[in-house]
Amino acid sequence: KKVAESFGVKSSIINIIPPETEIRVDPNVVEELKKIYKPNDEKVILYVGRLEPEKGVVILLDAFKYIDRNDVRLLIAGTGRLKDLVEKASKEDSWIVYLGLVPHDYLGNYYAIA
Repeated sequence: KKVAESFGVKSSIINIIPPETEIRVDPNVVEELKKIYKPNDEKVILYVGRLEPEKGVVILLDAFKYIDRNDVRLLIAGTGRLKDLVEKASKEDSWIVYLGLVPHDYLGNYYAIA
């Protein structure tokens, strides 16, 4: 609002609409995902977002090299210019899983296991 006002927009015509989303979780789906990605109660790091350089995906993949892989899995959901890089990383390292583009209504299940 302050930025718009600084450009001369009248305060009386500015309406702030806060971002809002509903995250749904299906306990049955969560249990299935745990069987797949946490069969031995591994820890899960989850990245959800655009696969673009400015989002830090390359830094995340680099940092993950320094984590003990015996009990930590990295799940990456999203798409973008770095999709090929993420796919390659997941093929080279079994502890990295590229999920592709996950539907918004399904994301809560991944958040629940992370």
